[in-house]
Amino acid sequence: MRLLLITQTIDEDDGVLGFMHGWISTFVSTYDSIVAVCLQQGTIHLPKNVQVVSLGKESHASRISMLVRFFRAVWLTRNKCDAVFVHMNVEYVLLAGWFWKLRGKKVSLWYNHKQGGLKLWLARPFLDTIFYTSSQAYTVRFSNAVRMPVGIDTRVFKCCTKLQAQKKSIVYIGRIAPVKHLEIFINAVKELVNRGAAISAHIYGDALERDKKYYEELRQSSVELESRGAITFHSQVPNIKSPAVYNSHDIVVNMTPDGSFDKVIIEGMACERLVLVSNTVLKDVLPAECIFLQNDANDMANKLQKLLELPSEQAAVLGAEFRSYVVEHESLDALIKKIHRYI
Repeated sequence: MRLLLITQTIDEDDGVLGFMHGWISTFVSTYDSIVAVCLQQGTIHLPKNVQVVSLGKESHASRISMLVRFFRAVWLTRNKCDAVFVHMNVEYVLLAGWFWKLRGKKVSLWYNHKQGGLKLWLARPFLDTIFYTSSQAYTVRFSNAVRMPVGIDTRVFKCCTKLQAQKKSIVYIGRIAPVKHLEIFINAVKELVNRGAAISAHIYGDALERDKKYYEELRQSSVELESRGAITFHSQVPNIKSPAVYNSHDIVVNMTPDGSFDKVIIEGMACERLVLVSNTVLKDVLPAECIFLQNDANDMANKLQKLLELPSEQAAVLGAEFRSYVVEHESLDALIKKIHRYI
């Protein structure tokens, strides 16, 4: 089978969307060939039977130019693909879904947002399957929606005994944006420091232009913590290098609220790290001590303190249980098999 895959970014050095490069590398084992159309292209090392077509955002192409390139790619692949898989961006289905259906292609969309909207409803007639990972995703209500594994490459994301975690260290990895609620984490760190805890918190990530003000506000509120070595800001790391970051810390935190399913949580679990989240979608997977009340910095501080005080043997048992769950339910291998079944 030949697959047309459409996504935002194909760049193994990207700190947020770098995982897609790994997905495509693994998809190749299941499909005869893949044409991967992306909004922007970065560093790639993909097999010969993968053709990458960029719409040109990395070269600052105009919207009109990118639209022309998209329709050109759709036309040129009309006889080169048997199925279409669109990752996240429903707009592509609106633009070309009618054409793919006329050509007899099976069309699938990966859509994991909490909110729906008119675009999604208009695209539905062209979609054979809608994939999601969060039980709180908007698409759960659709009859053709299928819950999928998050898709973590457990050969890459694993515990590394050569890397010794810094004691009482906490890490956040991801985009710097208001929806990530990093102010809750910073306030929790302040509370722990005020209690006399000797902790080290690290934030890895960059902000988009629209979120620069939010980032600066976070830095300003953290000046004293930074001066005391309690918190450190780092630029984002490529997704392929993030396992080393996870393995260098005791606890991975994520403050994203209900409705989403941040894959960073699952990556940390695959590396056998303790995790602390506010997203209740994981309430049936994580013990109560690993979930704090949303937007409650004091509760987050309390839970962090308890996790940091766990005996190392108990922490290791929890970490091993977390990895077992990921391998069985959320691995990239499981995702590939399930996607192939529906595509």
